[in-house]
Amino acid sequence: VYPYQSYNYRSILKFCVQQSVKITCDCELVKSVLQDEYHYSNDIIVFPWGINLTQFHPNYEESIRSQHGFSSDHQLLLMIRNFEPVYGVEYFIDAVSQIVQKISKVRVLLVGSGSLESNLKKQVRDLNLEDYIQFVGYVENQKLPHYLCDADVYVSTSLSDGTSLSLLEAMACRLPLVMT
Repeated sequence: VYPYQSYNYRSILKFCVQQSVKITCDCELVKSVLQDEYHYSNDIIVFPWGINLTQFHPNYEESIRSQHGFSSDHQLLLMIRNFEPVYGVEYFIDAVSQIVQKISKVRVLLVGSGSLESNLKKQVRDLNLEDYIQFVGYVENQKLPHYLCDADVYVSTSLSDGTSLSLLEAMACRLPLVMT
């Protein structure tokens, strides 16, 4: 993402790539970019991120719905992302405004924080979605399985991503996914 934002970032990356004997990255897309755009021909090892399957699994009993004022008949959508431009959270909020017109029992938890947080909260207010969307803030990793196991759907509107840990964690908890 960063090399596409400025010439300086691209120059730094190009220099580092040219000086490298071996590179590791977390996905095939990054490997392709290094080979195609930066003409790197040495060894590239793709080593995806991993998660702790003893922590992330579908067998958690504790419900977080009641902590947020939701009942069991609500359809709970969950997004775990930093509130930064690359994650497209604003597009999800726009979609929620359309979803609730058809499915009034939908509720959303946005887990995370970031530079766009005040803008996103304003967007929720402007769209009159305060009854449907809650900002949870940062959640410690050991508590994330409770959110994932109690949700009905995990959503990610990321504009760019390598190997998303929150996606892997959602999959480990057998949560259905809606992604861009």
